[in-house]
Amino acid sequence: MSTYEQRHGHPRTHHADGSKDRERRREDAEARQAKRDARTPARQLEILDRKLGKNTGAIKERIRLHSLLTEQPTKPAGPKTRREKKKARK
Repeated sequence: MSTYEQRHGHPRTHHADGSKDRERRREDAEARQAKRDARTPARQLEILDRKLGKNTGAIKERIRLHSLLTEQPTKPAGPKTRREKKKARK
């Protein structure tokens, strides 16, 4: 009897159709993503409000969606590399 069996009272089993399950989950995820991609930012905000509550949760996603609605960048573009940061300080 293995340690797992002793702790849980049954042997550890592996699913014979693991690859089929994985493929089905991948297809489901692709279908969900296609639906999400088809929504407008305003519609996605409505869905977030309905699921999580008005302006509650998913803060970064809400910021991203609002920036798409107003067509403004989420953050001002700043220096990216050390060299650019050093130049900006001078």
